[in-house]
Amino acid sequence: MKKIIIIICLAVAIGFVGWYVTLEREGYIIGGYCFNERRVIEADDNIKPKGNESKEEIKYQVRVRSGGPGPCDNEYMWLELVSRLLADEKKNGAIVVLGEMYERKMEIETDSSWRVDINDFMKSEYFKASEVGKKIETDRSKAFKRHQKAIDKIKAMDEKELPPEYYINKEACPGERCLFGTWDVRKDMKLFDTPNGNTVIGSISKGEEVSAITGEMHLKPVPVVVVYPVTIGWSQKVQLKEGDVFFILDYVGEGLYNFWYKGLIDEDELYDIKDYCRFPRNRCWLEYVYPKSEMQDTVWWVKIKTKDGIEGWSNGFENVHNINAHL
Repeated sequence: MKKIIIIICLAVAIGFVGWYVTLEREGYIIGGYCFNERRVIEADDNIKPKGNESKEEIKYQVRVRSGGPGPCDNEYMWLELVSRLLADEKKNGAIVVLGEMYERKMEIETDSSWRVDINDFMKSEYFKASEVGKKIETDRSKAFKRHQKAIDKIKAMDEKELPPEYYINKEACPGERCLFGTWDVRKDMKLFDTPNGNTVIGSISKGEEVSAITGEMHLKPVPVVVVYPVTIGWSQKVQLKEGDVFFILDYVGEGLYNFWYKGLIDEDELYDIKDYCRFPRNRCWLEYVYPKSEMQDTVWWVKIKTKDGIEGWSNGFENVHNINAHL
């Protein structure tokens, strides 16, 4: 009995030490422990820097601590803190924060369009030499092997399993508020005889009202690989396992995309796809087989009829305002 009590006490002590070390590490990184009350403060005279910390750095430390829906789990706030540290030329501090994010199993998503500073830093030899940098490089290598297996699987598919090389979705009107009908043109555009055509048959001018008759999405299907078991499909449920490959087609709206799986076309929420998942799970279950940067853009061709009766096709859809969508 005494042995059991001793073992229990040791286990509790070890657990307490681990908990305490975690809190100390956490407190060091973000200036204090996580708390449930959501409290975001601005950098003002009430913030008193400690040591060489800037007001901005302390502000983001507090934001990390109170980031919701739960304390300290808002990845955006963590990345803001990393950006602040890099702006203050505190590379080691940025590495410590990124390491803590990794331990918390955050994907450390850094889209190059708005996280250029973090992207560039994570590509540097200085970061790659760190412990977290080495772990991330190992994860990349694992993802590369997954993608190679997916490519081999695609090569082995027969014609029935593969989508067309170039997919066309007719009568497509992407977006939550997209409706064909009367549109107001925002910019001068040319009208072509056919989608992807070379013959100009007319033009429309800024401010002109036209009728949008129909549309076509032209795209090259994007292969993706499943890294965590999941069920997808709205019309017909498809159970996918790790290593399965399917293809993303066009955007529908509300986060929904059409997809192709062995001849089946259906839709589901497929908006959060990664180049690779560091921690495959239900929050990160799908990866691009090829880098996102190498993919071709989807082109939406719209058939337009002018007040003069000229009918032609334009792919300048971003230059019109859909009046009917706001009725």
